[in-house]
Amino acid sequence: MILVNRQLNSFHMGRYQWSIWALCGFGYMVDLAFAKLFGLILSPMVTELGISAVDRGNLSSCFSAGLCVGAFGWGVLVDIIGRKWAFNLTLLITAFFGLFLGVPSNYGAICALALLCGIGLGGNIPTDATICLEFLPAKKRWLIVLLSGFQPLGVFLCSLISWALIPSRTCRLTLPSCRNVADGVECCRKADNMGWRYASYTIGGLCLFLFIARFLIFNFKETPKFLLLKGRDEEAIAVVHYIAKYNKLPEGSVTLNIDQFHEIEANYSQATSTSGDSTAPIIKTQPKKWYNLSHMKVLFSSKYVAYITLLIWVIYMVDYWSFSVAGTFLPTVLREKGAARSISTKETYRNYIIQALCGLPGVAIGALLTEIRVIGQKYSLAITGSLMGVCLCLYAVIDSQDANVAFNALEYCWQSAFNAILYGVAPLYFPTAVRGTGVGSASALGRMIGICAPLIGARILAGTNGLNDILYAAGAPMFGAALVALLLPNIRHGHVY
Repeated sequence: MILVNRQLNSFHMGRYQWSIWALCGFGYMVDLAFAKLFGLILSPMVTELGISAVDRGNLSSCFSAGLCVGAFGWGVLVDIIGRKWAFNLTLLITAFFGLFLGVPSNYGAICALALLCGIGLGGNIPTDATICLEFLPAKKRWLIVLLSGFQPLGVFLCSLISWALIPSRTCRLTLPSCRNVADGVECCRKADNMGWRYASYTIGGLCLFLFIARFLIFNFKETPKFLLLKGRDEEAIAVVHYIAKYNKLPEGSVTLNIDQFHEIEANYSQATSTSGDSTAPIIKTQPKKWYNLSHMKVLFSSKYVAYITLLIWVIYMVDYWSFSVAGTFLPTVLREKGAARSISTKETYRNYIIQALCGLPGVAIGALLTEIRVIGQKYSLAITGSLMGVCLCLYAVIDSQDANVAFNALEYCWQSAFNAILYGVAPLYFPTAVRGTGVGSASALGRMIGICAPLIGARILAGTNGLNDILYAAGAPMFGAALVALLLPNIRHGHVY
C-alpha cells in the first residue's frame, strides 16, 4: 500500500481523479436533494391524501430508517463486495425507487418507497468518501472535505425545482381531500395537485442520469487498495497503469510492478522464518462471502483502533442529535416566539435558497481549516462544532423574521463546515480493511439518534421552559462533540492505510 500511495501521489490530480471527485460529489448532492424533497412535498401530499396529523411524521421516519439501514449495510458491503459495486448500486437503488415516488396515491406505499430510497441514499456518503480517499493524492485530501459543498447545491437544486413545479400545480391548502367529502363538493383532486409528483419525478430522473454517468459514461475501476486487500495484486497494478493512461501521462510514469510486491513478500517470508515471528501485519484475510462480517472485529483489533472507533462514533451521534433536534423544532420555537410571520411562497423559497447557498462558504471554511498545519482535523472540528453550538443556543434571543433568516444562514454555515470536516476526515482514521464499515457504522448510529431525537425533544419542548430548553438541548451537546474531537490525533499528509 505504501508503494501504491507513492505512485498515486506522483500522478497528482489528473483527469481520472477529478472525474472520481465530481461523480462522488453528485452522490452527496442527491443525498440532500432527496432529504429536502421529502420536507417540501409533505404539505401538498397531506392536502391531497387527507393524512392525519398523527401520521404525518411517518414519511420522515421511514426515510430516516432507510438511511440508517443503508448507512450500516453499504458501509459493511463496501469492504466486502468492493467500492465499485457499492459506488453504482447505491445510486441505482435510489434512482429506481425515487422515480416511482410520485406514482402511488396511497400514503403507506409512498412511505415504503421513501424507506427504500433511504436504503440506497444511506450508503452514498460512506462509500463516496472512502473512494475519494483511496484515489486522491495525499496533498489533495482537502478535496474530500470539499465534497460536502455538493450537499447545499442539492438543497438549492431541489428548492429551485420545487419552486418551479409545486406552487402553480398545487391545491389550496384549505381544501379538503376528495377522500373525505361527498361527490360534488370542491376538494383537492390528484389532477390539480401534480406539482409534488412532478418534483419527485424530476429529482428521481436526475438521480438516474447521474447513475448512467457513473456506470456507462465513466469507466470506474476498483480501488487498488481494495484489490491489494483481496490479494489481487496484478489487478491493482493494472488499475494504476489505467489511471496513468487515462490522465495521458508520458511513458515510464508508472514504476510500480509485480516484482516489487514479490520482493516484499519474499523478504517477509525470510524474516519470519529466521525470527520465528509470524505475526507481522500482512493482511489478505478479507471475507469472500458478502454475508461474512468477521472483518468488523478489526474496528476493535487494538486499543488504538478501538479508541478511534469510539471517538468517531460519539462525534457522529452528537452531531446527528443536534441537527435533528434543531431541524425538527426550530420552526415551532420561532412560531411560538413570534419570529415566524405570514410570508409568501416566493419569500419562503427565497429563504431556502439563501440558507442553502450559505452552506457553500461553510464547506470552504472547513476545507481551509483542515489544511492549516497548526489546526488540522481535530481543532477544525472543535472550532466549527463550538460555533454551531453557539448559534443554536443564541436562537433563544431571536424575536424577528430578519433575525430568523440571518441565524438560519449562520447556523447552517457552521453546521455545513462541521459536517464537511467530519465526513471528509472520518475515513482517514480507519484502516482500509474496515474503512467503509467504520464510517458506515458511525453514520448508522448517528441516523438512529436522528430518529430518536425528535421523540425526546418533544418531551423537552413540553416542559415549563420548553422553548429555550429545546434550543439548549440542540446546541449544548455540540460543545461536548468539540471536546471529544480534541482527543483525536491529527493526521498529516502522508500514507493512510
